[in-house]
Amino acid sequence: MKPNFLLVLFCLTGFSSFAQGHYNGQYAIGAQYGATKDGNAYNLNVQRLIGDNYFGARVDLNYYDKTNKLTVVETEIVPHKILSLGIAGTYSLEEILPHPLYAQIHLGAQYSNENFNEGKSISSKGLEYTAPNENVFGLYTGIEIELSLLKFLSITGTAQTQRMFNSDVDKSIYFLGGGLKFNL
Repeated sequence: MKPNFLLVLFCLTGFSSFAQGHYNGQYAIGAQYGATKDGNAYNLNVQRLIGDNYFGARVDLNYYDKTNKLTVVETEIVPHKILSLGIAGTYSLEEILPHPLYAQIHLGAQYSNENFNEGKSISSKGLEYTAPNENVFGLYTGIEIELSLLKFLSITGTAQTQRMFNSDVDKSIYFLGGGLKFNL
């Protein structure tokens, strides 16, 4: 086990020595998969560095496929799908982590569409209820850790939280995941 670990570490270090730095106007496309409470989360994002190497902007498209509790008279578990689009400002913490590691924090606004119980307003027991608000607005923030492997490719890990102000179902959603980033 130890020789395999050292071989993988050596390969990553070797790739990383030829990896890119961040530069003004750089674009990147990222895709991530992760977990959220009671389900899965998917993220697709586009990023651009603006001005010096520290500030930037990103657009995130998130999809959550999870379950939630519906209580009319009795509690049952129902599907809860959320599609959200957010626009955020980013700040790179390049001074904190050594090359080829990068960390970026982001904060922005989002719009989400919630599909609760497949759009039904009746429980599996035949009881009617008021369907929750489908159009939700809020804020999201997170951190992305990036390990540069090649000039055009990085491995990423992310932690993100969304605060949905007018949701009738979930006010907060947390997402932990990892994926790839392609630098253009």
